[in-house]
Amino acid sequence: MGENNTVTISVEEYRKLLEIQARADILKEYTIPQTYSVSRGMIARILGFELSNVEEDEDV
Repeated sequence: MGENNTVTISVEEYRKLLEIQARADILKEYTIPQTYSVSRGMIARILGFELSNVEEDEDV
């Protein structure tokens, strides 16, 4: 304890990490009040990717 440990990463990687943290926080805040489970499509949209085969009706 008390040591100043540092890790060096690129600014681009840091920005990606901040973005995924923000998306995770959004997903958490969206999920907590939901009565039922959150759809795969909604999770994909919040996290910023597309599903290759969406088989369910999506809530937008």
